[in-house]
Amino acid sequence: MSIILSFDVSSNSTGWASIEKETKKLLGFGLIRPKKLENQEKLFYFANRIQGIIDEFEPNDIVIEEVVMCSSVSTMRVLARFQGVAIYKAFAYLNKEVELIEPTKWKKKIGLLGNAEKCDIQLNACKRFNLLTTDKIKQIEDELFEIRDNNRILSSTLRIESKMLKKKMHNCSIQDKEDINNEINKINSKLKGKIPRQEIKKKFAKISEKIESMTNINTDIADAIGIAMSQL
Repeated sequence: MSIILSFDVSSNSTGWASIEKETKKLLGFGLIRPKKLENQEKLFYFANRIQGIIDEFEPNDIVIEEVVMCSSVSTMRVLARFQGVAIYKAFAYLNKEVELIEPTKWKKKIGLLGNAEKCDIQLNACKRFNLLTTDKIKQIEDELFEIRDNNRILSSTLRIESKMLKKKMHNCSIQDKEDINNEINKINSKLKGKIPRQEIKKKFAKISEKIESMTNINTDIADAIGIAMSQL
């Protein structure tokens, strides 16, 4: 039996998952949440939990999500420390190089886009391991389609409004042109995703919460499952 163990490392909520490679069976999943501890205490707790999970599943391969660049230097510094602990524990057990994989790469390997929503990743795991009934999956897929379809319709409507306002500007007073230009700028801002994107994100988050309530698969665990699936 060949076992894959994966980690989506975070200083606050690390998702992990274990899959049997030949049967493609999901053996286990969970979270490491070292809350209400100072950073070094968190690292100590984190190291012990990583070791405990490794000892429990005795994996043949361990894969960890690669750290991606972010705007916060302090966040990168903390995350790198936690990833370093995970790599150390994994290497000490395996005595070989640990697989590090970038988010866009593992998502592509399991058939998702690099910018896939968290709820898409959760749903993908649910489909792969039959964690939801066919009816529930269809219901969630319909909800996701409706959100995306409404956004496409909104974008199309906004572009038409913008074109009409631009035509209207030709025979207007200076003050009216300024008012119209302000309206066009608002529309352009919406088209760039600054306003509607926030609303859409909230809708996607609600679907994520719904999936978690039915399966106990939250977004961190779903990422860990996806990371493991990428090695099948």
